[in-house]
Amino acid sequence: MTRPGERNQCITFRDVLNFSSPTSLDKYIKMWGATLHKSIFPYGAYHSVEELRNAVEFPPEEAFFNQLKQKPVKQEEYKKAKAKFDKGKQLPVGHPDKITSMACWLRMYNLLDVLPLVEAVNNSFEAFHQYFGVDGNQHHSLPSMAFTSLFKQYPEDLPYVQTFNHIYDEILSLIHI
Repeated sequence: MTRPGERNQCITFRDVLNFSSPTSLDKYIKMWGATLHKSIFPYGAYHSVEELRNAVEFPPEEAFFNQLKQKPVKQEEYKKAKAKFDKGKQLPVGHPDKITSMACWLRMYNLLDVLPLVEAVNNSFEAFHQYFGVDGNQHHSLPSMAFTSLFKQYPEDLPYVQTFNHIYDEILSLIHI
C-alpha cells in the first residue's frame, strides 16, 4: 500500500482511446476479432439512479432508440438483451448475477462493454507483438507503438539519417561530403 505522497510503481492507468483509431466501440471490437459482444442500454429513458432502481421491467424496444446515430435498436439485439434481463430476474436471491431492476442491468451492461473491449485490446497487442515484435504494454499510445514498429523495420546495418533545419546550415556545411 502506498502512503500519501508516494507513487505506486506497480499500476499504470491508461486511456484505451490512446490505443485505438477514432471509431465506435462496436467497430473497434469487430475490427480486432473479439468473440464477445456488447449489449444495449436505453440511455435517454432514465434520469436518476432512483428511476433505475424503481424500473423492475425491461423497457420497450422504442426506449433503446439511439439518439446519437438516429437509429432504432436491432430487433435481435433487443431480444437477446431482454432474454438476458429476464434470465437474471429468475436467479435466486444472493446470486451475483441476480437482476432486480434496471440499476442491476446498468451494472451488467457496463461489464458487457468492458469484456469485449479487453479482448479486442489484447488481440491488437498480440498482433503488434506477432508482426512487429512490439509489446503494447510498454507504450502509452497507438502512435508510440506504430513509431517503434516502423523503426524495427529499418535495417540495423544501414546508417542513421539525420536532417537539419535551415538555421543549422552552418553546421550542415561542416559535415557535407
